[in-house]
Amino acid sequence: MKPPFKSLQSLLLTLLIGMGPMAACQSLTSHPPADEMTVTEAANGSRVVLAVGGRLDLQLPTQPGTGYGWQLLEMPEALLKLTDQKIAPPSREEADRRLLGTTQIHQFHFVALAAGKAHLLLGYRRAWEKAPKDLERFALEIVIQEP
Repeated sequence: MKPPFKSLQSLLLTLLIGMGPMAACQSLTSHPPADEMTVTEAANGSRVVLAVGGRLDLQLPTQPGTGYGWQLLEMPEALLKLTDQKIAPPSREEADRRLLGTTQIHQFHFVALAAGKAHLLLGYRRAWEKAPKDLERFALEIVIQEP
């Protein structure tokens, strides 16, 4: 009788491949949705899970002196509400050194209104240009679930 697996490595590989979809499904359902979450540029292109009524704080680097700024391009208003946005001042250390053109943080504050999937898209652009071109884009998929 021939053994079904030639080596321990092939057995482990078969198990990992077979369990991959189960692990992916479990990761979305086993953790409760977050009530509060802070997201930075490192999350660009990713997916987060937020509770209905939960707060999402998005923090993106900006240099206001260049004329570029983050603009909200897509947001499903039935699922998300932008409650506030502001540019945080430079750190005390940067202010003490009086560095011109210092990177600051553009903060966006959202509240999840209803369950569903929301696609958030922002562009880093000069708003006054007639046909603005994005220097950068930030995209985030937000899965909003009942707590």
